[in-house]
Amino acid sequence: MILDEQIEVFKQLYERLEYDEALKWVDKLIKVNPKEARLHRMRGAVLRNMGEYRKAINAFKKAILLDPNEPKGYFERGLYYDIKFMRDRALADYNEALRLNPDFIQVYIARASRYMPHEEAKALADFDKAISLDPNEMSIYAARANFYIQLDEVDKAVADANYALQNGCHVPIVYMVLIQAHANQEQFEEALQLCHQLIERYPSIHSFYDMRANLYIELGDNASALQDLNTALSLKNPEIETYLTRASLLMDMHNYQEALADIVVVLDSPETSLFLQIQANYLQRMIESLVYIMPPIIKPSKPVKKQQPKKFSSRYRINLMEK
Repeated sequence: MILDEQIEVFKQLYERLEYDEALKWVDKLIKVNPKEARLHRMRGAVLRNMGEYRKAINAFKKAILLDPNEPKGYFERGLYYDIKFMRDRALADYNEALRLNPDFIQVYIARASRYMPHEEAKALADFDKAISLDPNEMSIYAARANFYIQLDEVDKAVADANYALQNGCHVPIVYMVLIQAHANQEQFEEALQLCHQLIERYPSIHSFYDMRANLYIELGDNASALQDLNTALSLKNPEIETYLTRASLLMDMHNYQEALADIVVVLDSPETSLFLQIQANYLQRMIESLVYIMPPIIKPSKPVKKQQPKKFSSRYRINLMEK
């Protein structure tokens, strides 16, 4: 299999968010082609999306060192700086990528996302520029839908998301914008159907199960919500907050010991934020007061094995992988 064909296999894994397999694949390619800049760039993109930021930045630096005139290296490193909230560095890399290639559509999308929501005019100008370069590139409309939903311009967000979806763009942010729009209008059944479609396409992303669990809770289906939260926590790098959501749900279902076990996980984790600690302490006090009032409800059970999950950001970024 020639290198270009092998890279296509990588792209398919990447676009399906199968990052573990994508990393294994690109690592094998690098062993054979250690001076191929695009392979290091691709490796950095996977590591960035996996939260392995130190390794990611080293991969991007290696790619730029091997080919300093390739704009895609600056673009991918800019996305890294974006995720790390290094705004000035991100913009500098995006600008350098556009200097090298003024028609680089994905950079306009990324820079627009960096401008939003506080620099609306600049963001919209970049979206308009991207559309002028290729009005059939659906990722532009998907990103702009996300921009509009942050501005609470729901009608514009829904229009862009539906347009992208109807034209074959199935990136997660399209579904998430529509789910949020329906949920904000308390159209939970409609939101739930979209969430089913999202999870069917991306079954290994824990944050999508968190989202569906919250919809089930709104609809009063606690059993289905608990099943989704259990699934989310069984996947790689679950959110600490998911333990707290499950604790609250278990409390509502009078499973106090199991709820306390989840709260202990939250309080024991060094990655727990102050905000989550306050919430966990509040739930703990509530449960302890209920146990004191209603001791017969508590039944002996086997100790729940504690887990120490890594903190993992569910902040979704559109896949801007080169085509």
